[in-house]
Amino acid sequence: MTQEDKKYKRVGIFVVGAIIIFFVGYQFISKEGFFDNNTKLYSLANDVSGITTETPIVINGFQIGKVSDLSLKKGKVLIEFSVDKEIKLTKSAQFFSSANSIFGDRQIEVKNSHEGEDFYKSGDTIQTEFITNPIGGIIDSTLMQEIEPTLKEFSKTIGKALQDYGEEDKDASTKNEEK
Repeated sequence: MTQEDKKYKRVGIFVVGAIIIFFVGYQFISKEGFFDNNTKLYSLANDVSGITTETPIVINGFQIGKVSDLSLKKGKVLIEFSVDKEIKLTKSAQFFSSANSIFGDRQIEVKNSHEGEDFYKSGDTIQTEFITNPIGGIIDSTLMQEIEPTLKEFSKTIGKALQDYGEEDKDASTKNEEK
């Protein structure tokens, strides 16, 4: 092998190595990779307040995917989901947008009904409108049912106290005018 052939061989190895490093680096940075085998689902929504790319999609608190893209299409927002390919979502599944933390982060909760054999396939569009559950991730419904009467009573008490304070303030100003 001549000296020139060795040079070409080194350049070839260098180029192949650079391409491999580029692939691995891109895969690491994008967190999706080139060979993403997740199920891609789509949905059109009117309001996606608080939902961003990377918003988690959960079933019973377990993350099964994330929102991978948001774009505007004919006045509605097109949401692209990336869901673990092992998870089979039935077409009767319900999707809720709920609070994920007290800081306003959102998550998409899926109530996957196991009725029927009709499952979403990659590329399908979900025919649903998100039901917004503002405190669902923080306070569950049974706890909310227990504390709701107390909150109503507290609200009435505060309202009455403010009303009484307003009347006392009015009485005090009337007395000052009489002097």
